[in-house]
Parts: sequence; C-alpha cells; structure tokens
Amino acid sequence: MMAAVGIALGSNLGNSKELIEQAIDLLDQLSSSPIKLASIYRTAPVDCPPGSPDFLNTVVQINYSDSPQSLLEQTQAIETQLGRKAKQVINEPRPIDVDILYMGEVTTQSGTPILPHPRMLERIFVLEPLSEIAPSLILPHTDLSVAEHLYQLKSHV
Repeated sequence: MMAAVGIALGSNLGNSKELIEQAIDLLDQLSSSPIKLASIYRTAPVDCPPGSPDFLNTVVQINYSDSPQSLLEQTQAIETQLGRKAKQVINEPRPIDVDILYMGEVTTQSGTPILPHPRMLERIFVLEPLSEIAPSLILPHTDLSVAEHLYQLKSHV
C-alpha cells in the first residue's frame, strides 16, 4: 500500500540547516516519488529545558509503501546516523529529530508510532510548514484541513 507520509524535521544542535538537508536527502531515498518540501522555519523551543537554543523546523512528505514500524526504524536510523544520542532529558537540545506525523489513512492508538502524531495539531512549528505542502489535507479523525487547524491554533495564541 502506497501512502503519503508527513515527516517533521527539527534541529537545535550543531549545523542545523546542514543536518536537516542531510535528513531530507536520506528521506528522499525512502520515497518512491519526488518528495514535497516545505520551507525551513526558525522557532523558539517549546517545552524544552531552560536555555535551549532555537530550532530549525520543516516538514516533508514522502510516498512510502512499507509498514509504519519499518518507517519508524528507518527514521530512527537517520537520527542515529546524523548524531542523535539516547535521550537523557525530555525535549533536550538535539542535532536532529525525525517524527512521523501521518501515513495516509493509517491510524494507530498504541505501540509506536502512534498515527497521526498525537500532538501535531497543537504545534505551530509543525502545522506552519505542513500547511505549505498540504494545506487541504484532512487527517483521520478530524474534520478540518491542516490550514484550518493552523488558523485556529494561531488565533488562540
């Protein structure tokens, strides 16, 4: 089954722009067709330890035909390859973060990954770049498009 998969990328350690570009190149190798790329945004850290540097964030969409678990293994391997170490502190600074946001109409409530990502609709730093490449996307179990979710979130800030 071929699915459009949204993947959020973030970095706030090292050469963040270069690390995100390397992650994009590696994700491109997993995609069966050209990937969609959003702009890269500089964002303040959210729920991170005090003094954490700003993040660079973006979202890409790939076409992928294997299981969510297989993709999770591959995205975790990309994180490791690009220098991410085991987490010591929740939301600590990191060279790269590769999060699966959605996988077509696939929904999972337990195990890993949980799809769609349980906190993606609460995060402007995810919805803003995603709305560039998939503004009319309506995720499973929602009635609003990505662009509408972004508008609602921004109007409550």
